[in-house]
Amino acid sequence: MRMFKPLLLATLFALIASPQSTAADIPATFSIHGAGYGHGVGMSQIGAKAKALAGESAASILSYYYKDIAIEPLDDSKILRVNIGHLLTSAKMATVTPDATLQIFSGEIGDAQDQIPLATVALKSSLNFTILGSTVVPSVVTGKKIISIHRNRVFTVRWSGTRYLSGVDGVISLTHTSTTKRYRYGQMQFRAVKASAL
Repeated sequence: MRMFKPLLLATLFALIASPQSTAADIPATFSIHGAGYGHGVGMSQIGAKAKALAGESAASILSYYYKDIAIEPLDDSKILRVNIGHLLTSAKMATVTPDATLQIFSGEIGDAQDQIPLATVALKSSLNFTILGSTVVPSVVTGKKIISIHRNRVFTVRWSGTRYLSGVDGVISLTHTSTTKRYRYGQMQFRAVKASAL
């Protein structure tokens, strides 16, 4: 056993000891160059605003920030679906704008303009939605008066001042899960969807 002790100590010392740096290895100065804030990619909000205030067109501003792009007109009549509520059990929708109206339709009506609404709601009234099994149960609430609408899997709601319904430019509020948000454009669809098991 005495024969291996010096070899073991020498090996441990070699593993623990690190080579020392000399002053010749460390630079005397460092130089770092950078500019502005952020990632430097895309459009500067402040710069774009300044260009707009100076009278530049949207096309000119976009071409300045995004090189080698082609600005082309596109068809904006397509429906873009955005999920603004997930796994909800209830929601409340109302007009915020005086003289604006909401209309509720049964089913998914897409861009159809010839549908007859189930109900029209004005200021000081609301549309309330509750999920019951695999259906949505809407009701119109005005003060203490509640008018129930036959349940269905899908309902579409439109408001005035949009491409779907003429009239006063309406702003609507949507309340769910203790949060209220306002919307100006579009239409909303309320649908009962079976949640997948987690």
